[in-house]
Amino acid sequence: MTERTGYFEDFTLGEFLEHEGQVKLERNLFIKLVLENGFADQTIHVDRDYAISQGYKDIILPGPIVYTIIFRLTRRDVSWIGLNVGTDKMKHTAAVYPEDTLRAKSSVSELSEWHGSRGVTHGLVKVQTTGFNQDGLTVIEFSRSVLNPFKPS
Repeated sequence: MTERTGYFEDFTLGEFLEHEGQVKLERNLFIKLVLENGFADQTIHVDRDYAISQGYKDIILPGPIVYTIIFRLTRRDVSWIGLNVGTDKMKHTAAVYPEDTLRAKSSVSELSEWHGSRGVTHGLVKVQTTGFNQDGLTVIEFSRSVLNPFKPS
């Protein structure tokens, strides 16, 4: 993959970004993420029997952690030198379980001027991101707005 510089001019409307990397949620990592991020008090994230009784096949990863993992996978392509200014239309569409492997892809949905204090030096890049598991099942979708700097003159 060619290294992106992340400047506003590097993006093309409608462009698809297949983000490199993946995160394998081995059971020990999964549990560590749940505990370290303060979700151990929610039974569905720590008690397998309870999760199964609620219709899941195992404990499930909390949505904010799923978002963080997918966001991290997109950073180098979308916002490495940019400023994140918003996340919208987030939908968690399927559960994430221990031993799942998460990947991400995005598409550039908007390129426009920014009408704030950084509008002279940055343009607005909006991307639609999908996070999916090892089976290709979509687990999260969201839109992200990033101020990416213009290339130096």
